[in-house]
Amino acid sequence: MKNLGLRKLNTGIGIIEVLITTLVIALGLLAVARFQLGIVGESRDNKAMVEARSYCESGIEDMRRVMSRGEFGVGGPLAENLAPTAETFSGKSASFSRTLVVENLPQPGVTSEDDVRQKRITATCSWEDGEVELQTVMSLHDATNSALATNLGGGGGPALSPSLNAGSSDDISESVPLEAGDEGYGSPGQVVLIDDEYYIVEQSGLSASKSQVCSGISPVVLPFESGLRARRVDNDGYEGLEAIELFEVVTREGTDYCVPRVRFNGGVVVPIRGVVHSRISDKGQGSYLPVELFTLNVSESGTYCVFEPDADATSAPYTCYVGGNCAHGPEGLDNDDFTQCPTTRPSNILSKVGEGGWRGRVGLLNVASEGYNVCFFEEVETDTDSTRDTARDYFSYNIGPDGALGTTDDRHQGINKPYACHDLLIVDGVSNPNHSALRKACKAEAETIGGLRLASKRIRRDITGGSYNNAYDPVVDVSNCTELPGTEYTISGSLVNQVGLPLVEVSAGGFTWECDVSQGSYACTFTTTDDTAQVSAVQSGVRYPDPPCTVGLDPLESGCTITFPESSDPTYRVSGYVYGSSAATDLPGGGLEALDILEGNTTVGCSVGEYSGDPDGRPYECIFVTPETTTSVTLYVDAATDYTVNFVDAANGIVDLGDYEGENPRNVSGPDLTVALAANYELSGTITMANSVVNKDKLEPSVNPLDSIVCDLIAPQQGWQGGRSGSYSCTLPEGQRTVTYAVSPKCSTGKNSMKYVITQGGDESDSGSLTLQLNMTSNQTRDIRVSLSDTPCS
Repeated sequence: MKNLGLRKLNTGIGIIEVLITTLVIALGLLAVARFQLGIVGESRDNKAMVEARSYCESGIEDMRRVMSRGEFGVGGPLAENLAPTAETFSGKSASFSRTLVVENLPQPGVTSEDDVRQKRITATCSWEDGEVELQTVMSLHDATNSALATNLGGGGGPALSPSLNAGSSDDISESVPLEAGDEGYGSPGQVVLIDDEYYIVEQSGLSASKSQVCSGISPVVLPFESGLRARRVDNDGYEGLEAIELFEVVTREGTDYCVPRVRFNGGVVVPIRGVVHSRISDKGQGSYLPVELFTLNVSESGTYCVFEPDADATSAPYTCYVGGNCAHGPEGLDNDDFTQCPTTRPSNILSKVGEGGWRGRVGLLNVASEGYNVCFFEEVETDTDSTRDTARDYFSYNIGPDGALGTTDDRHQGINKPYACHDLLIVDGVSNPNHSALRKACKAEAETIGGLRLASKRIRRDITGGSYNNAYDPVVDVSNCTELPGTEYTISGSLVNQVGLPLVEVSAGGFTWECDVSQGSYACTFTTTDDTAQVSAVQSGVRYPDPPCTVGLDPLESGCTITFPESSDPTYRVSGYVYGSSAATDLPGGGLEALDILEGNTTVGCSVGEYSGDPDGRPYECIFVTPETTTSVTLYVDAATDYTVNFVDAANGIVDLGDYEGENPRNVSGPDLTVALAANYELSGTITMANSVVNKDKLEPSVNPLDSIVCDLIAPQQGWQGGRSGSYSCTLPEGQRTVTYAVSPKCSTGKNSMKYVITQGGDESDSGSLTLQLNMTSNQTRDIRVSLSDTPCS
C-alpha cells in the first residue's frame, strides 16, 4: 500500500513539470512572435518612409526643371501657393498624400510677385502611420544676361599657361557688393552713386558695376554691335593702338551709361555667330521649350556673349566676342572697325598675347545638367559615333612648310578668324547610351528646321603658306550658311598688269567673299542687304586699290577695273606635273587642298590644268613676280585628309630660280608631284580609370583626332568609374596626325579639388587634355590612364 502511494506521488510531480515546461515554451514563442511582428512592422514603416520620400523628391524635381521668367511668377507652376490641393498615390506599402507648398521669400525692394527671384518649396508626403517633409530653396536664373564674364577654369594671361585665352583679353569690370540697406540693393539696373562714381546694379541685385556717362569718356567710345560701344587705346605704352575696350550701355532717364566689360589686347575683336534652336518638347503643351532657358558661354574669361531671345522664342541668334592677335597683320583700313586690325600694326603684342589669341569652346549651359543633348554636324550628317558635347571647340593648327609640325608648332594656337552660322540644336535627352540613338534623334529634329547646316564640334583653322605666322584672317567663314539674308549679286571687272592669280575679294554687310579670277578679269557672286560693295585685290603681298573701290548695287554697277603697278622685277613661270587619278589631282575639291608658291611673306596661288590620261595627271603653272635677288622659292602642297603627296624630283619643294637673265617671263621647271589615296591605319587602345578617380565626378573621356575624324568610344559596362577600363578605336589616314585625349571635368569636385592627370606612356598632362603627334605608317596601340593627382586646382 505504501509503495502504491509513493508511485502516485511521483506521478503528480511529473505533471507539474510538464505544465511548467509548457508555460515556458509558450512564453518564449509569444516573445518570438512579438519580436517578429515588431520587425515586420518596422520594415513596413521603413518601406513606407522610403516610398514617401521618393514621392516628395519627385515632386520637388518636377518643379526644379529650368523655368522661364513667366513660369516663375504669377500664374506659373511656381506661383506662391500656401494651401495646395493634396495629391494621392497608391504605393506598394501604403496609400500616400502629397502637398507641395510654394512660398515667396522676402527680398528688399521687391513688391511684385513677378519680380520675386527666390522660392521655398516644402513637400510633405504622409501615410496612415507617419509623414516625411522635404524642403528646398529655388532661385531664378536669368538666362538672358548678356554679360558672361565667367571664369571657367583659370583664365588669366600668358603666365597661367593652361589658359586658352592666351592673354588676348581681360575682364575690366569693377564691381562692389551691396548689402541690405545699401542704395540699389535688390534693384537690378538702378544707377547709384558710390564715392562720387556711378554704378549700375547687376541682375542679381547684390552687386553693382562701375560705369561712366558715355559722352564724358575720353578717348570717345564709338557704336559697335548689339548696342555695345568700343574704343581703341594704347594700353602697353608701345607704338600702335593694340587694345580695344568693350562697353555695355545702360540707358536711364535719357542718359547713356557705359559699363566697361572686356579689354581685347591683340588689336581685334573676333565675332563667332550663330543661332540656338530648341527642339525640346514642352511636356503636354504641344510645343518646344523656349531658348531663353539656356545661357551662351565661352570657356575662358575676358569674353562677351550677346544672347537675348524674345520670350517663348524657340530660335534666337547669338554672338560671342573673343580676342584675336594682329601681331602678324594685316593692317586694317579703318580704325573704327573693331573686327579689323588697326591701320598701324602694334609693335609689342606678342609680349602679352599668344599666337592667334583665344582658342577654346563656345556652347550652352543648363543643358547637360537638365538631361538634354546638343546636336552637331557629327550627329546630323554622319553615321559615326562621337562624344556627347554641349560646346564647339575652336583652334588653329600650324602646319609648317613640309606638312609636319616644327618644334614650336606642336601646340594648338588661337582661332584668329570670325565665323558665322555656327548654330546649336538642343534636343530632348536620349537615355540610350548608344550614339546611334542620339544621331537618330538629332536627324529627326534637324529636318524640322529648314535649311539647317550644323558645323562640326571641332573647328580647326590651318596655318599654311607665307611665313607660317598666325595672321588674323578678317574673311568671315560662312561655309555653314545655307542662305544669307538679302539679294544675290554678281559683279565682274578687269585686271590690268595682272601677274598670276591674285586674290580678289568683295566685302559687303560685314562679310567678305573670294572672287573667281582668270587672266585679265574677275567675277564675284555674293548676297547682301547693303546697297554698296567694296572690291580689292592682293598681288605680291600688297592690296590694290587701298582703300578698296566701291561698287553700287542699287542700281547694279559694273565692277571696277583694278590696275596693279608695273614692276621692274622679273616675272617667273614655274611649271610641272601632278601625277595621279583625276580626283586625286583636282584643285580644289579633290586630293589637293592647296598648291602655292611661297616667297617671304607672299603666297601666290598656282593653277592646275585639265586632266590627261597620258600620263595620268594634270600640268600645273605658277606665275609670280619677285626681285632679281631672289634665288629660290618654295612650292607648297597641301593634300586633302584622305590623300598623300610626294615630290618626285625634290624632297622639300624648293624651286631654284637660277640664272634666266633676259627672259620675261622666266620659265622654270618645278618639281613633279604624285597624289594618291592615303592608306588607312587603326589607332586603338584602352582608357583606364585609376582607383583614385572619384565616381561622383562622373568623368567623361574623349578621343579627338583633327580633320573631323570621329573615334569609337566603348565605355565599361558600369560606366567610367574608378578601377574600370574601356576602349577606343579610330581610323586615321597615313602621315602625321594629331590626336587629343581629354577628360571632363578636369578637376575633382568639392573641397580640396585636385587635377586629373592623363597619361600615355611617358607623356602626361594635368590640363584636362593630352595632345600627341603620331606618324601613322602602321596600326598603333596607345593605352590611356586617368588618375587623380595631388596638384590642387587653382
